[in-house]
Amino acid sequence: MRAALLAFVWLAGCSLGFTGEGYSTPASTGDADAGVTSPVPKVLAVATGRSDVVVLRFDERGALLSVEPFFRLERNARGGVGLRDGAVLVGTDGQLARTPVDLSRTWFTTPSTANLDARALAFTTAGALRACAPFGLEADVELARIGSPDAGLSDFSVVSSFTVERRECGFLAEPGFVMAVGGSTENQVRLASIEVAPLVDGVPGPFRLTTALPAAVTGPAVLVSDGKLIVCGGYGESFDNNRSDRCVEASVGPDGTVGPFSELARLPMQASRGVLVRVRDHLHLFGLEIPGVSNSEELVYSLDRAASPASWQRQTTRLPFGVDRAVVVP
Repeated sequence: MRAALLAFVWLAGCSLGFTGEGYSTPASTGDADAGVTSPVPKVLAVATGRSDVVVLRFDERGALLSVEPFFRLERNARGGVGLRDGAVLVGTDGQLARTPVDLSRTWFTTPSTANLDARALAFTTAGALRACAPFGLEADVELARIGSPDAGLSDFSVVSSFTVERRECGFLAEPGFVMAVGGSTENQVRLASIEVAPLVDGVPGPFRLTTALPAAVTGPAVLVSDGKLIVCGGYGESFDNNRSDRCVEASVGPDGTVGPFSELARLPMQASRGVLVRVRDHLHLFGLEIPGVSNSEELVYSLDRAASPASWQRQTTRLPFGVDRAVVVP
């Protein structure tokens, strides 16, 4: 059985569980871990504003086992992380960092002219899409192209627009579509709307509205996996402390059309932002902002979908940084 890999962009934060620069042993600057192709699923993680890459290890059912040093990039990470031709891509300061397809050799970098910032990136076959700034309303979706397998990112240019201006939405790209989930508009009014656009040769076409969320929310954790859209947490006017403990899911068609939503197990606390990933039977939620909890972005909550009844459990393993983006690497 081939391993599933998950690559993350982390938000810079305080180190916990490691020594020195966040690690008990130095991160390698040579060849990547040859064991990365083993049948045990792994997560590759890199912190925005840092050059370090760590690996999160899971057991056969997808439960988190450990966080370990893995690699060190030439420059600090920026923006998002994604896939192209089976390889992991990370936008760094003025460069595009890329793993080989087999993930067993040194990462290499190519100079880029794209100005990467904190806006969410979603990689497609054409390049990197950028949208949904954390500050400031915008409707535009921009594309920085990758001209060849080994090229860097070009400057960004507008290729499509949302039907509604929004900030801090859940923004993601799948093989056939790109999607914006929730967010907020003028005067911090929360949005329940979801917009999707088809991808043609990696470039989004016109956006259209699909089934809305049960409640308006901005800064949610979002994931599309196994034909399901999953949305957890976020900010909303009707929630205590302005955050939600709600998780919902709905079916998603090949064109991004969302079906009716149903409830998942509620989080054990109200939280915002964060990243959802699925590893076999488990959902994992990282990088949450939880009111009144110091360094809450380093906590891990997991849901065993095979358990009855299923409930979110806090893990003993903690992360050294908060998490911003994630992508499954087959």
